[in-house]
Amino acid sequence: MTHEVMTPEDFDKLEALRKHLLLNKKEFAALFGASRVTYHNWGKKGLRRKQRVKPVKRTIRKLLYLVQELNWPAPEVRSWPQAKRLEKVQHLLDMTTLQEGG
Repeated sequence: MTHEVMTPEDFDKLEALRKHLLLNKKEFAALFGASRVTYHNWGKKGLRRKQRVKPVKRTIRKLLYLVQELNWPAPEVRSWPQAKRLEKVQHLLDMTTLQEGG
């Protein structure tokens, strides 16, 4: 039996984060190792695969760290090409190490 571990309501918050980061759905999904279709389904059905919970939550925590602690995105990022934004976010995620927990 599968249990919903991310509700569609949680997805609304994730979408707000995606928009804040200035990424499209395909790029944002890639940060989680998911396809655009899988990401879309999270919004319709919730995230139900328990083995995906930890990696997804870890990535969300890192993205929130980028926003809250590193003030990402800086104003000039808005003018960057989409590919450069994604590359920089991915680099920052790779460089970010957070304590495991909660």
